[in-house]
Amino acid sequence: TYVTTQDGKVVETGKWVQQTPNTFCFTKDEKDAKQMCAEERIENGVWTTTNAKGQVSTIERLPG
Repeated sequence: TYVTTQDGKVVETGKWVQQTPNTFCFTKDEKDAKQMCAEERIENGVWTTTNAKGQVSTIERLPG
């Protein structure tokens, strides 16, 4: 299960599955939601995720 927040408000919830060490998939908690997968990697200390459309995001862990 995951929860996405923005400005302190819940904007999305769903189920998360780690398919392989480098691939995770998630399904939103909404009607007719389809599973989406992304590839993640750590290179030179930078953690990135690439979605099915090829868009790359950099992941940062925040203290708290």
